[in-house]
Amino acid sequence: MEKAAGVPLFQVWGSMTEFDQLQLIRNLTQIEAQLSAIHFPAYGGLYLRTDIEQPNKPLGDELDPSFCIGPSCDRRYDPDPSLDFDKGPCEFPAYFDSLYTYCP
Repeated sequence: MEKAAGVPLFQVWGSMTEFDQLQLIRNLTQIEAQLSAIHFPAYGGLYLRTDIEQPNKPLGDELDPSFCIGPSCDRRYDPDPSLDFDKGPCEFPAYFDSLYTYCP
């Protein structure tokens, strides 16, 4: 990805007319509507096919044959059972007491 050319919106919003602000909002909602109409055939992370052993779902060759959909990076949706560690709650009252000392 590259940085988009232009000026951050917050820098010019106050100097825009209400009409221009409304037009901008309309344009953004049209773009959002177009994006929400896109059908995504899979859920997961975007990977290069060469970087993942077993892709969950290859992207069609008409899109880009070098990419595939692999496992999600979000552990809520695909928890790794090999990561068996204590997730809490914390049972050390002294820890919370020390936090209170620094963050009253």
